[in-house]
Amino acid sequence: MIRKFKLFFTRWDGQKIFNVVSGVVLVALIFFYSTRFLKLYFYNKDSSDGTIDSLVYKIQQNSSLVKHNTNYVFRGSNVANYLLYSNRLWRIVGITTDNNLRVVSNEAQAIMAFGDAENITKSNIFKWLNSDVFLNTFNDKDKYLVHSAVCKDIVDNINDAGNCNEVSTENYVSMLGIDDFVGSNVSDSYLVNGQYSYLANSKSDNTKWYINNEGKLAVSESDDLLGIRPVITINGSVSLISGDGSKDNPYIVEEDTNDVSFGDTVKLGDDYYYIYQVEDDIVRLIMKDIYKINDEDFENIYSSGDVSYDVQDTKSVAYYLNNTFYNKLSYKDNLVTCDWYYNEYGNNNDFDYQFNRNNKSSNKVGMYRIGNILIGSEVGDYFTMSTSSKTTKQIYVIKENGKVFIQDVSDKAKVRPAVCIAKSDLISGDGTSSNPWGVE
Repeated sequence: MIRKFKLFFTRWDGQKIFNVVSGVVLVALIFFYSTRFLKLYFYNKDSSDGTIDSLVYKIQQNSSLVKHNTNYVFRGSNVANYLLYSNRLWRIVGITTDNNLRVVSNEAQAIMAFGDAENITKSNIFKWLNSDVFLNTFNDKDKYLVHSAVCKDIVDNINDAGNCNEVSTENYVSMLGIDDFVGSNVSDSYLVNGQYSYLANSKSDNTKWYINNEGKLAVSESDDLLGIRPVITINGSVSLISGDGSKDNPYIVEEDTNDVSFGDTVKLGDDYYYIYQVEDDIVRLIMKDIYKINDEDFENIYSSGDVSYDVQDTKSVAYYLNNTFYNKLSYKDNLVTCDWYYNEYGNNNDFDYQFNRNNKSSNKVGMYRIGNILIGSEVGDYFTMSTSSKTTKQIYVIKENGKVFIQDVSDKAKVRPAVCIAKSDLISGDGTSSNPWGVE
């Protein structure tokens, strides 16, 4: 009898322990998944964009998202928030209150000056960002993009940055504000990319905020030429096709159309180019790297005269590119003559990027000018076709850190050639770096 009682007690005691442990595990699981459900619920309430295959649904589950003011934002330096759209790499800044995604270009898309405009929406930078020059490089923007908010607040102290009081939402493209940068964790932020870049906010003395190459906030007198990193807003309901948000495997939301597009790679002979502008029948290409001779960066003076792009000046870079360089090319018969504009960009015209159509040179080879879309920002120290004033003998040179400096036309700099080719000649490849477009 005693033995039977002990056996019964042992079995009952073991079952009790099992039940207690199981109950604790069950409660823990309920708590864990309930909190995740509530997080998703509050992200998605009053919105139909949280479907299981949508991009925003995937982003909402990222552990690097934190609440900042009224939005959820990414914070820190090691963040899997890369997105590829229209041949550009973007960083997802965060999720808006209406469940769309604000993204900023990973690198500067132009180098420009802010000028004396009282706020960003009245500046030539903003005009350029929302011009056909830039907007036409976006694929199917009515499907993928919604209008972006930009903060126009005057901010004298970063501690005053917070919920924006004066917001413009009338355009597709905007810029980061100080609050975006603060929300991303400032110096330990994924937004720090080694480049100088303007922010949207001004101070009351009309100086302009920017981020320097070390990730520090600073102010400019507005005539500094610094990087421009556009912000767009991706429609949160678009489907996620692939990717995990890492740099090597970014989120992808658009199908490959195999069309000739901005940012595609082209191989001509042994030279590689980027497409930086697509026109009706031609594409404009800029060499991926500095032009080299025997693996050494080629340097030349800009001219022995003024700032014009003069192929008659035998010492000029214009003459060299359209004679010595051109005649060496195995693909020279594929190049077409284009108009290359050398523009004034300075205080005299309030840093207006639009060029005077009288200041042009019609040739086979040209160069980058201020107002073109910047591509391949890792390349630096090369000539542009732009000057601060036509009355000077000085020309802008692009640095790789998102700045521009000016030097005398008689001084040497590196050279990054640009050419034009008929779009119909690009008949092989698909424009990727591994399978670039080719003419045969």
